[in-house]
Amino acid sequence: MKAFLKVSTGCVLLVLISSAVAFAGGDSYKDRANAFNNLCSSSMSNFSQYYSGVSQRGRTITFFVNDSWTRLSRDNREALIKQLYTLWFSMGRVRGLKEDPSDYTLLVKHYNSHRTLATWGAILGYREK
Repeated sequence: MKAFLKVSTGCVLLVLISSAVAFAGGDSYKDRANAFNNLCSSSMSNFSQYYSGVSQRGRTITFFVNDSWTRLSRDNREALIKQLYTLWFSMGRVRGLKEDPSDYTLLVKHYNSHRTLATWGAILGYREK
C-alpha cells in the first residue's frame, strides 16, 4: 500500500494505492510505528509540515504535531487527524494486526510542550482542547 498525499486548498487528502510492498516488513506494533513515522516524516509527505511523531501505549495513540498545526483551520486539523488515524490502522491491517479502531482513543499533542491539543474517541468524536 503506497500513500501519496496532496494538499488542495489547505486540506490534506490521502489517496491509498494498493501495493502492500511499501508497508510490508513485519507484523509488530513497533514495525508499524517505525514505518508510519518514516512515511509521515518524509519530505515527500505533506504530513511532514505538521507531523512530529507518534506513540502508542495500550489503546491510546498519540500523534505529536509541531507549531504549523495552529495555522490550519479547525476543519483542516480534523481532516488531518482523520487521515493519520486511517493510515495508522491501514498500516496495521497490512501487517496482520487485528484491531478495532473504535476501541482506541487518540490524543494530539504538541511535540515540545506535550500539551494536549485535541482528542478523538469513538463516542465523542474529534474535540479540540
